[in-house]
Amino acid sequence: MFDTEEGRVRRYTKPAMRRTDYDTLAAWYDAPWRTNVPVDAILGERLKSSTHKPFRVLDVGCGTGAWLLSQSRAYAGTPAEFHGIEPSAGMLAIARKKGIPAELAQAGAEKIPYDDARFDFIITRLAYHHFEDKTKAFDEIVRVLKNGACFVISDMVPERMPDWVIYQFFPEAYLLDQERFLPLEQLQSELERRGCAVAIEMKRSEQKVDWKFVLMMAEGRGTSSLQILTDAEYQAGLRRAREEMARDPGRVIVDGNYAGNLVATKRA
Repeated sequence: MFDTEEGRVRRYTKPAMRRTDYDTLAAWYDAPWRTNVPVDAILGERLKSSTHKPFRVLDVGCGTGAWLLSQSRAYAGTPAEFHGIEPSAGMLAIARKKGIPAELAQAGAEKIPYDDARFDFIITRLAYHHFEDKTKAFDEIVRVLKNGACFVISDMVPERMPDWVIYQFFPEAYLLDQERFLPLEQLQSELERRGCAVAIEMKRSEQKVDWKFVLMMAEGRGTSSLQILTDAEYQAGLRRAREEMARDPGRVIVDGNYAGNLVATKRA
């Protein structure tokens, strides 16, 4: 899968970490197909069992506010008090226009502008791999988390999904994502050594897709795994997909994924 022209990817073993410019992409990122966020069942369970009023919730890397908007509507009338932090001014500007009943602040995970033991529930969705300094970020998140409260990382695990349709045609993205995401065992260890009990609620899934789906994913460039590629790498992947489609237009592609939630509960 990783053999490409002249063996280029085989030699590309330690790529420098690249970052996504979300100020530039903010409006694109808020497209309707990305912002239909389901009700968070873990939040609901924690709310139901808690006696804290208010029950303070923090979304770290809240982006354009899709998760906050969905949950604030779903849990209106409960003791939930919503907060969000986001380093991108462009993303935060869109979130603020939505009138979300939440306190929003421009800040990164490495320096959270709240007192110790402030929150009953913290989540980061599809965002922890963007943290500039994961060591500082996890220290900060655990600092502002109350004893007995939980921190949820909701994301994918690239190391366990090399057959994701994006990686099949853009192998550089697979290699680059090894720099952005921690191995699952290391992620668990990082939180355990900060005094958290960790439960992993992730699973492998597969779907059979056709070329229309592949090209929709590729041409839309709708994931940061594609956004971090150089234009040359991205165009090479598009050519690869289109050439393979021309050779075998009836091919059914198995699209593998490994994703879910890691739930870290801070011990007393």
